[in-house]
Amino acid sequence: MKRSVAVIALFLLAALAGVTESQAGAWELQPFYGYRFGGDFNKVPSSEITDLNISSSDSYGLTLGYAFNDNFELEGIWSRQDTTVRVSFQSDPSEDHDINVDYYEVGGLLLSGDDLDMKRGFFSFSIGAVTFNPDMLSSETYFTWSIGGGGKFYFNDFIGIRVQGKFLPTYINSNRSGGWCSVYGCYSTYNSNFLTQTEFTVGLIFRFGY
Repeated sequence: MKRSVAVIALFLLAALAGVTESQAGAWELQPFYGYRFGGDFNKVPSSEITDLNISSSDSYGLTLGYAFNDNFELEGIWSRQDTTVRVSFQSDPSEDHDINVDYYEVGGLLLSGDDLDMKRGFFSFSIGAVTFNPDMLSSETYFTWSIGGGGKFYFNDFIGIRVQGKFLPTYINSNRSGGWCSVYGCYSTYNSNFLTQTEFTVGLIFRFGY
């Protein structure tokens, strides 16, 4: 798990470091705090675990972004949720465990207006990985992606507030659910298991290099 997180972190740093000084724009550092609604998934193949349910709780994190132009920004994002997960087993009673849920993402913002506007709306998109690290159980890392939107409100050229909502679906696995046949042959059907979370955050904007 630690190796996976390190690889993801290096990937995010490399993506942002690829921006050269010859490209005009500003950097933004954005610490944020919010609330993440928990998700659940079930029917884990080849496992004693049948259901997992993550409790909704506070979240926090940090975003580092670079504006390529007035309407596009590249950013790296880390966010964490410290909460509990209820694990249900096939033959044993359910158990509650503390869990850290960490998202490591790289993505972009499409912004309305221009760089002189003090109020700007945006659409966000990102890809990355999420790590589930429950107490007393093995950690797991999965590919994830997100879409969202919100607004930036600047007090001056250097400080502002960012408000955002995000939808974070994570593909976990697939189970064979049956099959069907036709004149062309027989085919298996599958049910896909996703864990979906929704997050709402408010953060400070510190802009430099402007």
